[in-house]
Amino acid sequence: MRASIFQTFDRLLRKNKRQAGENGKTSDRKRFLILCYDLQINGGLLRFERFGREISKLGHQMTYLCMSARPRRGFASDFEAISIREALKRSWDVTMVPGAGFPDEMIKKLNRLADDRFGLRVQHVLNDPSLLDRFLDVNQRFQPHMVIFNNRHWPPGSFTHFMAKKFAFLEGGVDLARFAPVPQRKLPGPSERKVIGGLAHKNPLPLVNALRLLPKEYDLHLFGRLPDGLEQQCSDLLSQGRLKFYGLIQDRDLPGFYAGIDCVVHTAVIAGWANLAAEAMACGIPLVCTRNGTLAFAEHLETALVLDEPTPEAIRDAVNTIFFDRALTARLVENGRRRINGYSWEKYAQELLELCNRDGNYYYTFAPELGLHGKWPISERFEGLDIIFQDCAGMTVLDLGTAEGLISLECLKRGALQTHSFELDPSRIEVAKRLCTQFPNAHIAQADLSDWSQFSLRYRDLLWDTYDIVLYLGIQHHLPRPQRLTTLREAALRARKYFAIRTTDEVYEEDAIDRVLADHGLVQVSMSPDNYGFAGRCKIFTPKDFQKP
Repeated sequence: MRASIFQTFDRLLRKNKRQAGENGKTSDRKRFLILCYDLQINGGLLRFERFGREISKLGHQMTYLCMSARPRRGFASDFEAISIREALKRSWDVTMVPGAGFPDEMIKKLNRLADDRFGLRVQHVLNDPSLLDRFLDVNQRFQPHMVIFNNRHWPPGSFTHFMAKKFAFLEGGVDLARFAPVPQRKLPGPSERKVIGGLAHKNPLPLVNALRLLPKEYDLHLFGRLPDGLEQQCSDLLSQGRLKFYGLIQDRDLPGFYAGIDCVVHTAVIAGWANLAAEAMACGIPLVCTRNGTLAFAEHLETALVLDEPTPEAIRDAVNTIFFDRALTARLVENGRRRINGYSWEKYAQELLELCNRDGNYYYTFAPELGLHGKWPISERFEGLDIIFQDCAGMTVLDLGTAEGLISLECLKRGALQTHSFELDPSRIEVAKRLCTQFPNAHIAQADLSDWSQFSLRYRDLLWDTYDIVLYLGIQHHLPRPQRLTTLREAALRARKYFAIRTTDEVYEEDAIDRVLADHGLVQVSMSPDNYGFAGRCKIFTPKDFQKP
């Protein structure tokens, strides 16, 4: 039995080798390992099934790692499935964990994969923040190099407790060729039968109860795993022939299902990427949906009718609007197909492959438009610094712990005379130099601030005795005691007009920072309203004799 479960799909492997040779990409071929408990059909695994098909065309190889002691096959996959024992015998370029909807016993085993044999470790967050604790548990045990969110229910700044070198958003895709609009698709007339489509396993009861509120010419077709007790709750509709369950439908058969549907209603209240909604939109079917899993493409009254809450009454009203406001529905369908065209699985695979190219960088700031894939939004990096930004023109700046140099860059843009920036991570130094390249008055260097005497000796020809502004942000809680107290005092002594410090409340108290700075003649003039977890609260001090012009 075990041998049949973990057999190698020779046909696929031969095909991959042949395509790799045809495309001339054998040297770039990567081996991807996708974790699962067993091969049961769900949105998470379907995503990687589709990803695997796309990357196979480029000569890459994908394999499933089934963590269950007795894995089951719930669908016919094109890809090899192996046990953890077999996985440990091989080496992998990329290993991915899709989501956190696994049994606890599997999550506890993830630390076995925090090993160089598994290459780049990628954690995919495939759902909304309601499962935060489980995602953090996966994060702690798996120790990923990169975390990828597949939906915007996680805004930048909401995932600062996750640990990784790199963070990114990559939402999802749809097979635009397979799920193409049916030619000359028309909505049924007022007296004709109307068929609503949906999922049986994603909050179906509001949709079922909405059917009871609709006239008898409306039918409901649901596919997917049938929850326990649903048939009994719907016995009246089943006996009337108005409700039909299709069970699980393989990918290849889904277009046939959608061809018989006049309107799709997505009622999920927990979702990362809603395949149902995306496929319906690609097929040119009018869509009623919740925001869960649809933020990327569902815009109320533009591409879909978006429900605040999926109540039976709200669903009934939206469905009626679809069938009776035909001008609106035609616009939704046209705009929807145009919007979803930007989300193909081919594009998804290409972007994920690009993200998986190791660059070795440990990012701090989240600003993808600048090529930065950290977890701290620029707005939070800048929080509490308005006084300095408004008054930095013509001033000199010492930026200790500059990260990617964004705060120094902002000062330069606002007319700072000179910036001296220091950072421990060499990769961040390179990013900071790239971002500040247009400013010849920016000096950026690599330095370890845990030993001030060594630091000041190394840069004695560069480091000035005083600066108008000293930025000491996110440094103190990363330095060892008692050395950090020396670093704090030496940095503060160089502040001629402003000293900005950001650290945690615990370290402010532990190191008696307010008293230390007061002893050096500095008085607090502002404090940020929020404490951003690991980054902490920002306070700005000035010398007692400094009077702002």
